[in-house]
Amino acid sequence: MKIQHPLAANAVFSGVSAAFIALQGAWLQEHIPLLGWMWTVAAAGLALFALQLAAMVVNPRLANMLIKQVIVSDALWLLATSIGLMLYSAELTNLGVVIVMLINVVVGTLAWWQLAAWKATRLVVKGHGV
Repeated sequence: MKIQHPLAANAVFSGVSAAFIALQGAWLQEHIPLLGWMWTVAAAGLALFALQLAAMVVNPRLANMLIKQVIVSDALWLLATSIGLMLYSAELTNLGVVIVMLINVVVGTLAWWQLAAWKATRLVVKGHGV
């Protein structure tokens, strides 16, 4: 299993998410009431993350150097948004809660896939095969 496959999927998801937030931030704000500047920061951060992931897809050495950071970043995203959902779910619409939960399912799946690919790659590098 190559690390580049889950990284590419994460790059696409992050890039599409950044574009959606940039284009539909006002609509999202109706369901997940963050301040406008927070949506702008989220879109910019996701766009930069997507660019980093894309660079990792085309540069295997960079992928091997940064894969742990990406997995940890995804795990921290899950933790932060889950805590936010627990604390502020009353502020979100029902659709807002569903959006956050669905995004977390995707992010969790990508994190698991990246972890599995990284572990498989480490086994091959150590000469144990897969």
